[in-house]
Amino acid sequence: MKFTILNLAQDVLTDLGLPVMTYEVPSAYLESANCEPNHLPLDGLLYALQVRAAEETVDWLKLAPAMDRLASLLQDRDRSDASVLETDAFCVTLGEVALDDEVITIQRHGQIVAAFQKGDGDRLVTQIYHPPCARTIQTILGLNIQPEENGVIPYYITNWGYALDSASGNGQYYAAEAGRTYLAHWPNGVGIKCEGETDEHWINAGKAAAQWPTEFSQAAINVYVSVQGTLDVLADPPSDVVDIPADYLLPKAPEPLIALNTYNLSQSDGRFAFLWALYNDYQEDGLLMAVNHIWDCLDTPRSLRCALMAQKVGKTGNGKRALVRFLRRFLDETLYEFEIPDLPDRKTYANFDAWNADCLVHFDRLETRMSAIIARYEAILDGRDPSDALPTPMGLVIQGPWRASVTS
Repeated sequence: MKFTILNLAQDVLTDLGLPVMTYEVPSAYLESANCEPNHLPLDGLLYALQVRAAEETVDWLKLAPAMDRLASLLQDRDRSDASVLETDAFCVTLGEVALDDEVITIQRHGQIVAAFQKGDGDRLVTQIYHPPCARTIQTILGLNIQPEENGVIPYYITNWGYALDSASGNGQYYAAEAGRTYLAHWPNGVGIKCEGETDEHWINAGKAAAQWPTEFSQAAINVYVSVQGTLDVLADPPSDVVDIPADYLLPKAPEPLIALNTYNLSQSDGRFAFLWALYNDYQEDGLLMAVNHIWDCLDTPRSLRCALMAQKVGKTGNGKRALVRFLRRFLDETLYEFEIPDLPDRKTYANFDAWNADCLVHFDRLETRMSAIIARYEAILDGRDPSDALPTPMGLVIQGPWRASVTS
């Protein structure tokens, strides 16, 4: 499905009460007769956000305020007091659900998105707690399928039976792991396991779940059904969603830190990289890990070697106690005593390029000073005199994870 980005002016967003972000409309819908010329297609905007929010890489909670506001605007435009949304294909009854009783929930990222409870004739009562994504709406419509003429849902007899069977499928586990919406059955209420044990997270999630206004739920479902129906008529087939706007995406997980005990301390580049990692990545939290790694790599006599390292930075002790004092002195010098001058004053420069050039010189000087400190401690770690410090290698090579010795 292709989307067209609408560049909405700030005054338009302000008038509509919409947050500043990227807004799209399905391209085929924008060109259709259903999209009135010279009118902002609010339904198309909401539908696009519903589709995008269903993607596992998208920060669906970040899109929620815009979806909430659009549902509010559309509800004001197409007012309806009906709590039952019915077509030949589905019948959705919106109402209150008791989360402390038997319930089937739609969940995502530790939050309750919607819930179903058994109603009259084993039909479903549906309650929505968050602006629903396309996948949530598809689940709601699918489970609220109309029975056949004999009043029976094929294979499942009732809508409640259909919901129970769907919630027990293995696909729900994989959807949860992938970060998509999934179904969960709580026979004794949200947060109460079958054995009677409680899950505090879900107990709190149930308490925190607040009903999304019924009229907003109506608007959201009606918009999805209407726009999707138009796209189906236009034969705009759904496809893999690509080119998701950057401001929609979940933040990427940080790269895992390289463990301190993977650095080969018998090589100069390994020692430099080890000290840089301790300063830049681990800091105080890595002190004991660093001590243990140095101790494990040292040749005998280890206790004496540690004492000599401490003495060269003005500290006393032997064994691991001396190592702690040596490395703590390193952290004090790099983290707390290292003075960083202010950047050049931008106002004193004629243009950005001149100011940027001096900033780069400023950063180079800071790195040179820090490199000199790292080189001095590398020499001490290697058993050499600090005055024999080597220049920092241009490229730091990780030699681990084999064990090695620090030479004297």
